Amino acid sequence: MVSLRTMPRKVVALGALAILAFDVLASLASRAIGFPYSYAVFGSWLIYAACGYLVGRQTDVGTAALGVAMIAGVEATIGWALSWAIGPGRLPNGFPGYDKIVITVLLVIATGAVIGAITGWLARSRH
Repeated sequence: MVSLRTMPRKVVALGALAILAFDVLASLASRAIGFPYSYAVFGSWLIYAACGYLVGRQTDVGTAALGVAMIAGVEATIGWALSWAIGPGRLPNGFPGYDKIVITVLLVIATGAVIGAITGWLARSRH
């Protein structure tokens, strides 16, 4: 059963900090080296997977999904704002509109939840 009471807060907090640091570093590297910032998504997914696995080892699959969804929510809001300020997170056509921002944030959170559920399940099956 999904529960915030059993959520390993340290894992989620460290995951949120890690994802923000990664977003900043990826943004700076993208500007400096010129690689497409969209390639950084694989690094984000790796952080989601690691956090989902760690949460899943301590709790259940649903809580792992929720924990990673929370981390993804941080990335989709604060992380995107940081990368937008640095440059690579900006969209080519400027401000996309609030509806597209909301949809993007929800898709990132949903992706995080799925990765968290899968890696949480892997952790539970091996534990």
